[in-house]
Amino acid sequence: FIVGRLFQQRGVDCLAWILPMLACNLYSSYLTTFDFLQHSATLYEMHCRWSWKLWAFVAVVIPIVVGVVVLHVDRAVRQRTVWMQLFELLLCGFFFLAPYVSSPYFHLHHWYVGWL
Repeated sequence: FIVGRLFQQRGVDCLAWILPMLACNLYSSYLTTFDFLQHSATLYEMHCRWSWKLWAFVAVVIPIVVGVVVLHVDRAVRQRTVWMQLFELLLCGFFFLAPYVSSPYFHLHHWYVGWL
């Protein structure tokens, strides 16, 4: 790896790597099995069609996502690796997302979020 810190570890076959990827992919796979999650994030949908279950789901998920992002940024600032990690994220987006973004079949929420 030219960019990254994988060379400092024994490998990716440990729970610290496997569990987050598995959780993200299972989450995106089983999201469609819940009927109350079958809505868009548009103003009309939010005001007229979202049920209380969806609002409760959003009230739980948004703080978790924001908290994880804040913890990642805080750790990067403390370790002074903010620019390196931002560069890695941009490279991943460029190599993995950019080639598919123009496709009408591309849906970010399916698998790509779990990879990033």
